[in-house]
Amino acid sequence: MNPKELLALLAPRVQRFHLAPGGIPSLTPEDVAHALGMIHNDLARVYARVKYAGQYEYSEGLALGLRRHILVKKVDENWRIPRKEFVLDMSFMMLAEAVDPNTCRWCWGRAEVKPEDGPVIVCSACDGQGRRKIRDLDRARIMGISKQSWSTNWAERYQEIQDETVHKWEDLFSGAMKKRMAR
Repeated sequence: MNPKELLALLAPRVQRFHLAPGGIPSLTPEDVAHALGMIHNDLARVYARVKYAGQYEYSEGLALGLRRHILVKKVDENWRIPRKEFVLDMSFMMLAEAVDPNTCRWCWGRAEVKPEDGPVIVCSACDGQGRRKIRDLDRARIMGISKQSWSTNWAERYQEIQDETVHKWEDLFSGAMKKRMAR
């Protein structure tokens, strides 16, 4: 079973279509919660709860943890932070990008467009990814700085922080769930 589907068992509003009527589930929400609790990285565990179980009440704490990581490990004397809450706002933006499915509005996540007559065509709006492209211009606008400032000073830092945190948490969670839930 997909580890992300297993985590969805924690959310009370998720429909469990994979169970037959009247059947006994082979994995209960308690099993998934136990496996999730075995992940040693606290932020990865909270990230998984926010993203896959819809427990958005932990989002602020997760953003503060990400901000702390950035301030302790990444900020150096070359960083000129434009305003006081810039790093926290960047943390929230990074988490929003990771948690929101960002479904392409043209193909609705299918990654292809099928005209009424003719062959299936790869969606050009998302380049066949099924996800909306988030541009540097959009990020700069959200952060309240110019596109030039974002591209010059922040785009590379942002990607580096994403790789060290959000992408690492995703890999950590998926690997841990696969390992602990294999039967």
